[in-house]
Amino acid sequence: MSDTYTFAEVGAAQRQEFILSWERSFQRQLPTPVYDWIFNGTNLLFAAFTGPDICAGYGLYPLEAVWQGTPSRILLCNNVFVDPAHQGKMLFSRLGRFALRAAGERGFPLAYGIPNQNAVPGHRRVGWQLQPPVQFLARRRGGGSKSNVGWTQAAPSAQTLQAVEDCSRRSASDRTFSVVKTSEFFRWRYLTRPGIQYWYASLGSGSRIGAYAVAKYYADKRCLHIIDLDGDDTSAIDSLIASIDTISEPFEYVNLWSTTAHRSLFEQQGFASNDESNMLIFIRPSDLKGVSVDAGVHLVLGDNDVY
Repeated sequence: MSDTYTFAEVGAAQRQEFILSWERSFQRQLPTPVYDWIFNGTNLLFAAFTGPDICAGYGLYPLEAVWQGTPSRILLCNNVFVDPAHQGKMLFSRLGRFALRAAGERGFPLAYGIPNQNAVPGHRRVGWQLQPPVQFLARRRGGGSKSNVGWTQAAPSAQTLQAVEDCSRRSASDRTFSVVKTSEFFRWRYLTRPGIQYWYASLGSGSRIGAYAVAKYYADKRCLHIIDLDGDDTSAIDSLIASIDTISEPFEYVNLWSTTAHRSLFEQQGFASNDESNMLIFIRPSDLKGVSVDAGVHLVLGDNDVY
C-alpha cells in the first residue's frame, strides 16, 4: 500500500466519504440525523487522502468565545480519526498540523479539545498543551438547599435565547477563556441535537436574564449532568443550583465539571470533587504552540459535543 498521502479540507461532495471513513475508524454507525447535526457545514473538516479515498479526518468546530478578555472566534477539536488500514503512518499528527495551520491562517487564535486518553500522545506530537485533568463536582440528590425555580423541557423562545446570549456575553466579558452561548450555538447544541432531551431553566426580569442552566439525565448511571450554567447575578445562580433536585428525573446524584466559574457557589451547596475527570488540551493554531491556561476559565460540559 502506498505511503503517499495528500491533505485537504473536505468539501460538501466528500462529506459521505468522510462519514464512511469515520465509521470504519470507530467501528460504529450513527443515525443519519446525528451526522447531519455534527457535520453540518459549520464544522471545518480536514482529511488525509490516498487518491480519492479518505483515510483520516480532523474536525474543528468554530465557536464564539472570550479569550484573554477579548471577544474571539475559537475552535473545538472533534472527531479525529485514522482508518485502521492506515494506522502507523503518523497521520494523526500530520493531519492535525495541516488542519490547525489552515485554521491559523484564517485568524483563529485558539483551539481546545477534550480528548480520550488514547489520543493524547498524538495530540501532543502536534503541539497541544495538556492541562491538569478537569475534575467533576458531584453530590447525591437531596444534599443541597431547596428552591422552586421552574425547570422545563420545552424549547426556550427566540426572545429567551437572545436573553441567554446577552447574559452569556456579560458573564464571559472579563474571563481568560469562556465560550459564549450565542442564540445560534444554543439552538444547535441543545435544541436540535437528535435523540437528546435537555432540561432548561432561567431567572431574570423581563428580557434580562441573570442566570440560565441546562441539564441532562443520564439513565445508565442514574446521574443528572449540569451541562451548562452561567450568569452574572449571584442570587439567581444560587437559586438555580438550589432548584436542581426539583427536576423530575429519577437521578441519584448530580454532577458537573469543576471548571465552572461558579465553583464556590456549588461547593457551598454540597458539591465536592470526585474521582471522575476529563482531559483538556489547548493550542495556538498560528504557530502550533501549546497554551497553558491557569486561571479565569469557565468551561462546561456543553462546551464539548459529546455530553
